[in-house]
Parts: sequence; structure tokens; C-alpha cells
Amino acid sequence: QAAFARALTFFYPPSKLTPGVHPRAHIGSHVEMGRDVAVAPFAVVQDHVILGERVSIHPHVVIGEHVVIGDDVTLFPNVTILERCRIGNRVVIQAGTVIGSDGFGYAPDGRTYRKIQHTGIVQIDDDVEIGAGNTIDRATFGRTWVQRGVKTDNLVHIAHNVTVGEDTILVAQVGISGSVTIGKHVIIAGQAAVSGHLEIGDDVII
Repeated sequence: QAAFARALTFFYPPSKLTPGVHPRAHIGSHVEMGRDVAVAPFAVVQDHVILGERVSIHPHVVIGEHVVIGDDVTLFPNVTILERCRIGNRVVIQAGTVIGSDGFGYAPDGRTYRKIQHTGIVQIDDDVEIGAGNTIDRATFGRTWVQRGVKTDNLVHIAHNVTVGEDTILVAQVGISGSVTIGKHVIIAGQAAVSGHLEIGDDVII
């Protein structure tokens, strides 16, 4: 199967955007771009963003202030990466995913709830692929951390302060509650959920 995947890539290489910034894209101030960056129409890159080399930004992508993105990253349409998040090298984020949304944190205050401000970030390491329609919440403090080689299917939710270990697979509609630590080489199959503040060891299948 792995050899077949390599052959497919050889005969049907992924299409790429033409390098350059489209005049209908918005580029903020103090943005740093590496070589051969492609920014499609209606994309928004806000202030103080750093883009590595050969980054492809498709239409209607929004990149918030002070985001740092590495080399050879592809962001498909309608991806949102909110302020201060960190994306590594060779990362693919499929359409409609939101990185760095607020965590779901509310403190009881009498008969109502008071929103807890989330001041942390999301860090996504090298060689990660995030499926379509994922939501990965920023940490309350510190970081929500997706480590090297993780692959997620569509419609996966990763809550605040979660750590997902290297080469882990999260299948469609998996939900990970806040402050969970997941080990390396874990498989969490479709529609499984993990309650908050748990630790999952290496090589576990759920």
C-alpha cells in the first residue's frame, strides 16, 4: 500500500498554486515571506505574519496576527489560523478547518457562566495533515500541541491544552476533551471520544 501511494504521487503529482500574491489578496504590514509563496485571491494575511518558503494559501484563507508558518505548507480554502499560532514544515490543512479558536471554558457565576479567556496558542509540528472541518482550540495557558506526523480525518475536534503524540491517527468525528495527553502511534477510531484530563499511552488503539 505504501509503494502504491508513492507511485500515485509520481504519476499524479498534486497541483500547486502559481507563486505570487494575487492583487485581490490582503497582505498586512510587516509580513515576511520566503521564496515561491503563493497567495490566492480573497485570502487575508494579517500583520506580523511569517511565511516560509513554498507556502500555498488558497482562496478565503485567513491568517491572524503574529502567526508563524514553516516551509512547504498548504492551506486549502476557508482555513482559518488565528493569532500567534505556530505551524511547522510540510503541513497540509484541508478546507474549512479552524486552528486557534477559543477553548470551551466557562466558570459558573451564580446561575450564569463567565467566559474564561484563552491566552495560549496551537502548535502544529512538521509533517502533520489536518482533515477538513477540524477545530483545534488554543490553550487556556501554554499550548495545544499536535506533534510530528499526526494525521487527522475530517470533523475532528481537539480541545484546549491537548497534546497529540507523534504519528497518531484521529479518525472522523473523534472528540478530545481538554487537557488530555495522547501518546505516540495511537489510533483513535471514528466517533470515539476521550474525556478531559486523561493520559493515553503509546501504541493504543481505541
